[in-house]
Amino acid sequence: MIKKLTKIFTVTLLASPVFAVPIPNPLPDTFRDLPSIINWASSYVLPVASLALLGIITYAGFIRLTSAGNADKEKEAMQALTSGVVGFILILSASLVVSIVGALLGIRLLNLA
Repeated sequence: MIKKLTKIFTVTLLASPVFAVPIPNPLPDTFRDLPSIINWASSYVLPVASLALLGIITYAGFIRLTSAGNADKEKEAMQALTSGVVGFILILSASLVVSIVGALLGIRLLNLA
């Protein structure tokens, strides 16, 4: 019986409008909703992709230089280089497509410079 009364008292106390104080958002306005988070993250995609492309080119060059005439290693290096360049082109074209669609619809989808 005491457990039931305690449970009822606790639920009533927590549901009381006296304790309904709005909690302020501790995050800055940059993270106020999903589109603003996407806009913030999209500003970092191209620099990160550029660094990744540089790393892939360096990796492919290292594999190519250390292949010592091994055809399989040279093929692996060319595949890595091709994959890196194609991936970078896809990232560039994705932002271009989003910008074109936004211009056609008259809205600004991403805060790209």
